[in-house]
Amino acid sequence: IPLVNPKIISHSKETYEAEEACLSHEGCKKTRRYFSIEVEYQDRNFKKQRQTFNGFVAQVIQHEMDHFEGILI
Repeated sequence: IPLVNPKIISHSKETYEAEEACLSHEGCKKTRRYFSIEVEYQDRNFKKQRQTFNGFVAQVIQHEMDHFEGILI
């Protein structure tokens, strides 16, 4: 799902520890992730959308959004 200009607008209170790898560097690092996130974004047609993501998909989105902030996990 393409997410243009995504913004996490809410998230679950509960978090979990994950060990993630990244294509940006070798090895793995531990990090904390929210179980559930609500994201506001534009779709491929630049139409505003809002969707809740859970589990692994939420983890991947959080990982990629970390890159926007210069964080390499």
